Amino acid sequence: MGQRLALLAEKYVYGKDLAADAPEGISAERSGDTVTVTFRHGEGLHIVPKDFTQYNGFPVEIIEPMVLPPILGGVNGLQVLMDGKALPDAVCTAKGTKLIITAPGLRSAERIEVRFAWTGFYEVNLYNDAGLPAEPFLFVIG
Repeated sequence: MGQRLALLAEKYVYGKDLAADAPEGISAERSGDTVTVTFRHGEGLHIVPKDFTQYNGFPVEIIEPMVLPPILGGVNGLQVLMDGKALPDAVCTAKGTKLIITAPGLRSAERIEVRFAWTGFYEVNLYNDAGLPAEPFLFVIG
């Protein structure tokens, strides 16, 4: 947290030209079986590979499923609901300022909810090129 505050002070108080803001989801659009989330301050958006076999130091097998954070396409804390049911699997890629989520069935869903770090505590692994983690978001399509 101290690093974030220092970057913000350097940019907004001392006027330095640097990336200091966390990626902020600003829109989500569906096209066929793909949902694209666009970020403000998301330049160089990338997914940091993470070992999801443990959660807060405990093996996931011994943790109640309702306590575990959602993980979708390698993105910790990402959840997509299609007509109220959680999408079990998807391919997620980050490109430029966009997170691209692809899964069969997205095309036919009447309502899609895309949530990131919406509830619980997550070790977020979606960052911009300044090394700042993405902010929580919720988008509803349809």
